[in-house]
Amino acid sequence: MKKIFISLGVILSTALLLSACHSEDPNSPVSMRKHVFKQMLSSKEVLFKIASGQKGFDAKLALTEVNALNALSDQPWKYFSEEFKSAGNGAAKDNVWTNKALFQQKVTAFKGAVSNMKQVMAADRVDFVTFKKAYHDLENTCAQCHQQFRDF
Repeated sequence: MKKIFISLGVILSTALLLSACHSEDPNSPVSMRKHVFKQMLSSKEVLFKIASGQKGFDAKLALTEVNALNALSDQPWKYFSEEFKSAGNGAAKDNVWTNKALFQQKVTAFKGAVSNMKQVMAADRVDFVTFKKAYHDLENTCAQCHQQFRDF
């Protein structure tokens, strides 16, 4: 029994050491864009729960999350610039840099969908159907970009 615990300790220690070897620099471009994308995802998850009916329709909450998403919508793209390509790609495919024009089109489409959703949510009266359509348009821009430019 003692040998089992010793072996388990050695295995866990080795795993811990190996995971430390692969930690990212928190100031690297990959880490910086991941940080922004996680913040964006947090708002998007709330919007998803509302759109899917998991959470009741709350226009005020949705507007708060859309505003947070809008404030972040310009931030991650600067970490995809040519100067950061050699710093590692993270989950980004190489075609982010080899097909910059298409990548920029996807970024512009995303920003447009966020802006549209902000306008929809800022209206005096917003109904669930209108919100849901704007949310799905936003979701589609994310999915289309990820299909072409992200390794899963």
